[in-house]
Amino acid sequence: MVARVRELGLEVTPGYASDLEQLYGPEWREKAARARTASTLAYQETLAAATPVELVAAAFILYGALVVGGGKQTQVKVRKVLPGCDHKLFDIADDMKAARMAFKNKFTAIGKEFPEHADALEALAARFMALNNGVVISISCVGGRVATGLGVAGAVAVAVGAAVWWSRCGR
Repeated sequence: MVARVRELGLEVTPGYASDLEQLYGPEWREKAARARTASTLAYQETLAAATPVELVAAAFILYGALVVGGGKQTQVKVRKVLPGCDHKLFDIADDMKAARMAFKNKFTAIGKEFPEHADALEALAARFMALNNGVVISISCVGGRVATGLGVAGAVAVAVGAAVWWSRCGR
């Protein structure tokens, strides 16, 4: 199942890294690590220990936010909040309509190809959405521009954790 998700060719970590470097400077990794909340750390630990079925559910939520709900339209909106950032995170595809269709078709196909995991994927997707929301809520009290930056930092920590796990497992 993880291989099927990888077929989408989505690589968002470089965009996160670029945006964080613009926001925090060359020491962004250390600054992002210091900004981690308990919710972000718990999410990272969950991803590090995740099974392939859990990773597919997490990928649906993490990538879905960028592909289905993101892209160039979101990039324009977020640029208004943080104008000094290119927001390369949202550079998913030039043709977002085609990217959304490929994304939706891929996850529909996964459900059909692995029907024994369909119910678990649905339940786990809800779990990972709750974890995402927990990360956002954990930093929302900071306010304004700082909260947005920390939200990006928290999201990159989660995405990097997933990317490291996938590469470590050779999937």
